[in-house]
Amino acid sequence: MLLFSIVVTKFQRPQAEIVFSECALFTSRDNVPYWVFRLGNMRGNLLYFPKVIITVQTPITTSEGESMMKMQEIKLFNIPSTVTGSVTLAHKIDEKSPLRTIISRAKYEMLDDDEFIFSVAFSAFDSTFHSDIVSSKKYFVKDLRFGER
Repeated sequence: MLLFSIVVTKFQRPQAEIVFSECALFTSRDNVPYWVFRLGNMRGNLLYFPKVIITVQTPITTSEGESMMKMQEIKLFNIPSTVTGSVTLAHKIDEKSPLRTIISRAKYEMLDDDEFIFSVAFSAFDSTFHSDIVSSKKYFVKDLRFGER
């Protein structure tokens, strides 16, 4: 009986069936540059209090000559209060954005493969299992597109 309980408990744990778009886009909305990607809840159930944290990592060299990755958080323009299906998340590229240096196609095409790494962390409260779920995705330069929809 104990073994059966352990097996049942294992399968009752919430599994994050969160999917992310394969590519992230540099695009514009009303002539304002944005970085956007999509996130989907494959189970379609209600997720409360979604939280999305995005950091962009860029290689830097310190004044002492040490090479390292600088991490900066980028803020999202729109985070919904619940997620049931899919949602497009957007970062407005303004003068405070760490992405402001690559808002032209020419600068985008000059990026090295390791010049930008985007780390996306998603968490939310699952209303079916009454538990938190988490999921993550990384976007590399090869996963970025410019001017597409």
